[in-house]
Amino acid sequence: MDKENIKFTDTLLLIDVAFIENVASDFRRHFSSILSRELPKADLALFLECLYLEADVKSEENSIQVIFIYDSGNDELKSFNPSSLKNEIENMAFKSNLGEFSLFCFQPSDMVTRDELFKESMKVVLDSADVKNAIIIPSEEISDEELSNVVSKVDGKDNITLFGMNPVTLPSNAKWETMGYALMKSLGIRADELK
Repeated sequence: MDKENIKFTDTLLLIDVAFIENVASDFRRHFSSILSRELPKADLALFLECLYLEADVKSEENSIQVIFIYDSGNDELKSFNPSSLKNEIENMAFKSNLGEFSLFCFQPSDMVTRDELFKESMKVVLDSADVKNAIIIPSEEISDEELSNVVSKVDGKDNITLFGMNPVTLPSNAKWETMGYALMKSLGIRADELK
């Protein structure tokens, strides 16, 4: 990501595609067995809306950027709909009651890995004065200590929320939320089905 040429919005979601794909695939398999029914692919737009709501963003702007970081040659979300990062998601947008979500996809060059690109992108987003609300789903390969170290150096943000499946201890300027609720909602799992 070239920070000189990027104009960020007030609210930005940065997502590691490999992580959300792995978790969504596990959820579909696990809950299909529990509920004795085949679950559909997760609704990507609903998933993004749920993350935004759970991050409890307070913003007067209604423009939300979403940046997906994915592996070269792996541009298909097998557990989400829409699924093609290149053909259905890249440079697309959708409007909801929450605002307009603009979608962008980046893959590493031959010089760096997906994890390296994600780490650099996270630093660029968190360093940007434009971004007041950062919602991040990091790669599993980034250690809790590394996340905490990066986030602790950030100042001037209204909200930094990291989503994942296992709680992370973060400095007081950030919070952690589970990604599970957003996934369950986007997979069409109802609370009454789990009783």
